[in-house]
Amino acid sequence: GRWNLIDEKDKKPAGTPPAAGAESDTTKTREKPGPLVAVRKLGRILGNIRKVNASIRQRLQSDYSRIADRPSFAYQIGLTDEAGVTELDGGPIRAQRVSKTLSIALDSGTQITENIDIAARFANSTATSFFRANNTRTTNRTWPDLNLSWKGLENVGPFRGLFRSTSANLGLRGTLRESGRGSEVLSARKTRQITPSIVFGWKNLVTTSLNTSFTTNTSETRGSINETSVKSVSVDVKYSFKAGKAIKLPLPFLRNKKLKGTLDTTLNVAYNTSAGKRSVPGSAFFEPLPGTNSLRVSPRATYSFSRAMNGSLFIDYSRTFSDATNQTTTTIRVGLTAIFAF
Repeated sequence: GRWNLIDEKDKKPAGTPPAAGAESDTTKTREKPGPLVAVRKLGRILGNIRKVNASIRQRLQSDYSRIADRPSFAYQIGLTDEAGVTELDGGPIRAQRVSKTLSIALDSGTQITENIDIAARFANSTATSFFRANNTRTTNRTWPDLNLSWKGLENVGPFRGLFRSTSANLGLRGTLRESGRGSEVLSARKTRQITPSIVFGWKNLVTTSLNTSFTTNTSETRGSINETSVKSVSVDVKYSFKAGKAIKLPLPFLRNKKLKGTLDTTLNVAYNTSAGKRSVPGSAFFEPLPGTNSLRVSPRATYSFSRAMNGSLFIDYSRTFSDATNQTTTTIRVGLTAIFAF
């Protein structure tokens, strides 16, 4: 057997509460805010960084109108654009067109907390072309390209107890495209886009999503600058209803068969607006560009008995106003479909 020696001073009657200031075994010690806590949290985030996926692609293409002899082995396997064949006068044969493309892409991410994740991506592509002594160059770059996702918002602040599930996303994306001759840039186009969105899962099985987008485009060509901005907001509501009882349809090929149906309903409401301005070369003043405003409402209902029998009904209403024509265009579409496969 095992003997335990217990001092009489340490004995406490059952149910005796812990002394004041003492901490129970089940209570975890909370970290007090301070520089060491911040360092530990930063180290935890850095430790959760996912592996970096990298890809490098290089493409080389050359065109010859006619080669009088077999090209070199290095040319055949794509290591060089020189065919290694000489002219009758002893000079090398030059390619009529040479195209080179180099693409680099990187992506990674990290788990900041249990419910917050961030992903990042970088991409760059450079293409050069030589054709009849003309040298052109095009560069496409995507950065920043960030996406922040936050799940479990139904347990935070004002969302607590109201929703079955709630998640939010925030995207930030920037692109740059430059083209010109050699090192001279003749035209450039920059795009910046922010796309916040949030999805609510209500307790009555209704799903609502709110999506917004803010996009700005700036293009410059030979001193002429155009700036445009597009704002859009859309709301999607979805609800699925399953019949509790089976029904019988008076159709010959469904005799003595009972079917249960599912009704899926969706509602989409979207609003878009665009505006812009431009300046001519040599001028520091901008003139406004005509913009547009549009509103679209599109309800849709789909009823399905089985894969062989389903149908849908939709209404699409859109209204667009253009500053260029000072006119409003209204479009209404109504559709009804029924499918019987047997």
